[in-house]
Amino acid sequence: MTESKKWLVMGFNSYGRENYVVGAYATEAEAKQVMAEKQKEANADHMWIAEET
Repeated sequence: MTESKKWLVMGFNSYGRENYVVGAYATEAEAKQVMAEKQKEANADHMWIAEET
């Protein structure tokens, strides 16, 4: 069985001081697109992409 990588969009809630998962995506491109859309929101938290195996 071949493991497939997942790309996680992660966020940091500065008010609650905790990390959270925005979502898991099959491709890095999809994760980048979602992250870009989420960061356009007025009160967007700090976000990044992490690779999960």
